[in-house]
Amino acid sequence: MVKMPQANIHNIETEDFVDILFNNSFDAIVIINHQGIVKGWNSQAQIIFGWTEQEALNKTLDLLIVPQKYHDAHKTGMNRFLSTGEASVIGKRIEIQAQRKNKEIFPIEISINSHKIKEEHYFTAFIRDISQRKESQAIIQNHVEALEAKNKDLQNFAYTASHDLQAPLRSIINFSQILNKKLQGSITEENQEYLSFVISSGKNMKSLIHDLLTFSRLGTTARTISDINIHNFLAATVLELNKDIEEKNALVEFGELPEIVRGDRIKLKQLFQNLIHNAVKFVVAPNIPKVIVESKETPDHWLFSITDNGIGIDPDYHKKIFNMFYKLHARSDYEGTGMGLAICKKIAELHGGDIWIEPQEQQGTRFVISISKHMED
Repeated sequence: MVKMPQANIHNIETEDFVDILFNNSFDAIVIINHQGIVKGWNSQAQIIFGWTEQEALNKTLDLLIVPQKYHDAHKTGMNRFLSTGEASVIGKRIEIQAQRKNKEIFPIEISINSHKIKEEHYFTAFIRDISQRKESQAIIQNHVEALEAKNKDLQNFAYTASHDLQAPLRSIINFSQILNKKLQGSITEENQEYLSFVISSGKNMKSLIHDLLTFSRLGTTARTISDINIHNFLAATVLELNKDIEEKNALVEFGELPEIVRGDRIKLKQLFQNLIHNAVKFVVAPNIPKVIVESKETPDHWLFSITDNGIGIDPDYHKKIFNMFYKLHARSDYEGTGMGLAICKKIAELHGGDIWIEPQEQQGTRFVISISKHMED
């Protein structure tokens, strides 16, 4: 930036500066007196409204740019200010409608200041044409609404499809189990294996449909936000996993935790149970699972971490594992549908947060969940 020498500034007339600022502004600048008569009209005002300076000067503002339906409000507001000093728009930036010379009505953003010169009131308006901004906002809003409608349709489809699939699937599983029991000992070992495979596949499909239903419901069921005593909440959550914990002789420890967190108790229970269950499950014998649940605070979020000493996750998959149906391991090695972490991510997002994996120097995995401090009902 070139800085003009101070001496040169002093040599330039004040009127020159005013003219430069007035006619090179990106905003239209319109000056009127207490009678509403135009006394100043810059080049940007001509561009926006279509009236030349010669056409606009000494005309009343309502005849130039104020739409007919706002004439009374314009006069009332000015008279009220002049008589009482009460201002509803002066000193504020507001959005209203204006009119061009060709009678086109369009949106503007306007800021009005009042001042006195020789005891006479003048009003200076800085005006910006926001037509393009409004059009862009409308386009974006239409896209958002269309996307929300499509998402809702997809959620409804997933819910309906999953719900309707359960009845015939239950029949397949039940009749296959009955057939398996009746034919036991009377069919070949190979055919027995085929039948067992049908039953196993049916049960896996049932689990997948259940998780898909759970995921689709997350975005459609209402949240019930309340204050949660996090110590009692986590203790009860772990207690429900007691069978899995005892089977592996696992140890679950709590570090520093807040007293109260606001959230949906049912959804958060599902999130923490899923992560703690995984932390216990993905530990290979003879190692004994050790899980640490702790938290830290930021200005806007609680950050809960769940750290385990399990098999770990390659950094290349740290983001992929939160995708729907994504599994790192074969079902024969570890049971699961690949929906658990996608459900966890959705629950975190519904609580104004997110979920991610932090790199570990030692073996194991650390999941971090952020939960907003500003959850409202």
